[in-house]
Amino acid sequence: FHPEKDTQANPDQLNAIKTMYKAKWTDETFRAQDGTKLHGWYVEVPNATKTFLVSHGNAGNLAYRLKIIKAIAGSGNSV
Repeated sequence: FHPEKDTQANPDQLNAIKTMYKAKWTDETFRAQDGTKLHGWYVEVPNATKTFLVSHGNAGNLAYRLKIIKAIAGSGNSV
């Protein structure tokens, strides 16, 4: 596993998702049970009935998973 800390999501793609789905996008930091600091995004879609947890897997980072986030937000659910 080689996380890329400096990788940024394409701002145009982020703004398009926010605008298309009226999503509120926040950075969230929290700790695992063992104290490990974790980071994630919360994409809150208005009136969503479900929230999906998406992991970037063993390579890359969430900036590479915008298509998944867009598909879930497009279905009317938060991510």
